[in-house]
Amino acid sequence: MSVTEVILAALILGVTLSFMIGPVFLLLMEIAMNKGAKSALAFDAGVILADILFIIAILYSSSFMKNMTHMSWVYGIGGLVILAYGIYNIRAAKKKKLHLLEEDELPEMKTAGIGVYITKGFFMNFLNVGVLAFWLASVVVMRSSVDNDPELLKIYFIVTVAAYVLTDVVKIFSARKLQQYLTDAFLVKIEKAVGIILIAFGILMIIRGILQHLGYSLENLIESLL
Repeated sequence: MSVTEVILAALILGVTLSFMIGPVFLLLMEIAMNKGAKSALAFDAGVILADILFIIAILYSSSFMKNMTHMSWVYGIGGLVILAYGIYNIRAAKKKKLHLLEEDELPEMKTAGIGVYITKGFFMNFLNVGVLAFWLASVVVMRSSVDNDPELLKIYFIVTVAAYVLTDVVKIFSARKLQQYLTDAFLVKIEKAVGIILIAFGILMIIRGILQHLGYSLENLIESLL
């Protein structure tokens, strides 16, 4: 692959990755609408930091990273973290709903510090084995595509992360702009819906970990049921 082809492939991957529906995407949009652009950018910074650590670790110790995707306890811990975020979202939504019923509008909510959102974003992404598997596959494919050229690999991942970040920033400010047209009641519903979906993701990851520990595959089990 030429440098131009590498950059084009990286741009496409970065934008695609930003729009992949998953726990991080949902929580990022919910934070942008309910907590503001500053909190969402901090959360995204934590997510990106985890991605960068994954890329560096995979490039220099791919065998260890590959083994991690087959460790059932990793799925369990990641699932529990996502589950906890989901429960927190639902509880927060219930509190806001009570305020709405009593006062017809939400009080000024205290926003957590920037460090809290960075930490949330980091662990939400870092403990998601699906993200690790994605970057692992990407490294394997690109290594063969560029004949293991370290410079081209570096360009590819720098451009990918840059495209990912820029697309996320556009999403965050678009969501924040949309927020002014939405009612408090609708924003509370969004927060609750995101919480329910996160709980589903978390339970799915825990089930995957348990099945893997028992020597089964979630995909094979679903196929057999169908």
